[in-house]
Amino acid sequence: MHNNIYSYPLIKRIKQFEQKVEYYGNEILDLTFGYPINLHADWMEAFITNIDPKLLHTLHKKELKQSIKRYFEQLFNKKDIRLTNSASEALMVAIHSCITEKRDEVILLDCGFFTYPSLIIAGKGKPIFAQRHTDRQPDMDSIKQCFTDKTCALLITQPENPTGRIFTKEEIEQLCLLCIERKVTLIIDHSFIESSYFGLDINILTNLQYNPFLENLSWIIIGDTGKVVCLYGIKYGCLITSDNLKEPIDNWLHSILFQFNLIQMHILSQILHDPRLKDYKQDLYQKIRNNFSLLESKLDSRVGILCPQATPMVLLDISQFLIDDLSFVERLLEEEKIALIPGSYFIQGYKEESNYSGSQIRIAISRPKQVIEDTIFGINRFLSGLQSK
Repeated sequence: MHNNIYSYPLIKRIKQFEQKVEYYGNEILDLTFGYPINLHADWMEAFITNIDPKLLHTLHKKELKQSIKRYFEQLFNKKDIRLTNSASEALMVAIHSCITEKRDEVILLDCGFFTYPSLIIAGKGKPIFAQRHTDRQPDMDSIKQCFTDKTCALLITQPENPTGRIFTKEEIEQLCLLCIERKVTLIIDHSFIESSYFGLDINILTNLQYNPFLENLSWIIIGDTGKVVCLYGIKYGCLITSDNLKEPIDNWLHSILFQFNLIQMHILSQILHDPRLKDYKQDLYQKIRNNFSLLESKLDSRVGILCPQATPMVLLDISQFLIDDLSFVERLLEEEKIALIPGSYFIQGYKEESNYSGSQIRIAISRPKQVIEDTIFGINRFLSGLQSK
């Protein structure tokens, strides 16, 4: 068990890197995030180009919200959906609803999604990091040791980011029982739930036969449309929760006072219920698989490629080169105008306890084939000038 520590020099370098990526804008190949960029179908584009400006006066928020909620209801096999403008907003509400006293603790797996600790700290909570095994598998014993009298929630990602790993049914059952025993809320971020590009089943809490688990468990699920359909940033998140958390969740949602964009809701509603969406998803899955095959066949053989079980996130192992991950992405951005994410981004606990080697890079392959090919070419050219071990 250990508390998070943030290395100021590391944060400063990462912040400078982010600013450079933003500064370059469309001048670079940006593969730092997992949304499917420029992979949408033509028929989706038509919902934007053919929109009637007078439509705004005829749209009804309640009907549009119900339409998008139905999509999530089918996905999670659960009713009583609460919409948010994004998955990040849903995560913020979920975390803040669990933190009732200053310094309440939320358990995370180290080397996980880097936004979680900041959201916990913003809610005046304290992130606690459980260790992983050397192969980045969750260490269940470490998770158990992290529980204290101050623990209010355990937050996991299913499937995981950046590893792309899928929690097994047995692992989720163990976590459910542990949270029931400790009277702690289990938060599951299912943002990438529709990203089973490699054909493996992703276990969803509400779709599995967990009785009597769900009857006794305090739980929150996060959903997101943007990981499959992200048409120029048009996306929505959702919250699903056990009965005991509905009131605090609603109180937080009301306090945010956000306004839904009716035009965006209308466009997304049409896309989500269009009969062509199923074929689009299958086509998207195939494109992601093809992009992974391109990495395997064309990337410099000295780079290790870790195949994810799900998500379009792929970890590249650069341990054969005499360079650390952050220096690698900094130089790659300057020399080849390619933006990837350093593995150091995801480590927030004590580095000496994290089983992290500092030699991995994350690349998002949810891009058109030409972008992936250009990226591979640029990486290989960059690697040709590096000294290997």
